[in-house]
Amino acid sequence: MEYNILFAGVGGQGIITLGRLIGSALTNSGFNVLMAETHGLSQRGGSVTVHMRVGDVNSPLVPLGGADLLVGLELIEAVRNLGYLSRDGVKIVNDYIMRPSIPKIEIPSREYLINKLREGGGDTYITSFTEYALELGDIIYTNVIILGVITSLDIIPGLTRDSVIEVIGRLKNKEYNLKAFNIGYDIVGEIKMI
Repeated sequence: MEYNILFAGVGGQGIITLGRLIGSALTNSGFNVLMAETHGLSQRGGSVTVHMRVGDVNSPLVPLGGADLLVGLELIEAVRNLGYLSRDGVKIVNDYIMRPSIPKIEIPSREYLINKLREGGGDTYITSFTEYALELGDIIYTNVIILGVITSLDIIPGLTRDSVIEVIGRLKNKEYNLKAFNIGYDIVGEIKMI
């Protein structure tokens, strides 16, 4: 068994935490998990990616075209990393654009980015997970809401609700993180597919 995931976003969104939560839940369930993190200017809103490989693998880096799942916490970064997705891979994308801090930089339109996601093949689940996090009180819960969606979709072999809840129980603010997870777990039917 082999399953490859690429997480992409911007520094400060909790991408590394999201990867570690999934990795811990899978490891606790007896799976071999390898991870590699790449930090751009992560403290300054730069690109951050996390490669995760589960199963009989020897390298932590997901090959181009080899990801079964692309998780994008930011729309531009999700599109930027589409080359890692396999032809029939699944995309879970936060419909959220974080404007770069560089003045006068031109960014692609939301419509352009959505069309690029459509062209990428496979199923795409997209919504503003950030809005759900803000309803909970803080944008910081976006990553755990996405974790709930991933778990509810049952697309990562071996990732179970119980294994994730156990790992969430070790976090600071576990009460709010558990609420965020349950929000994500329950909203799957509301998320549009493109």
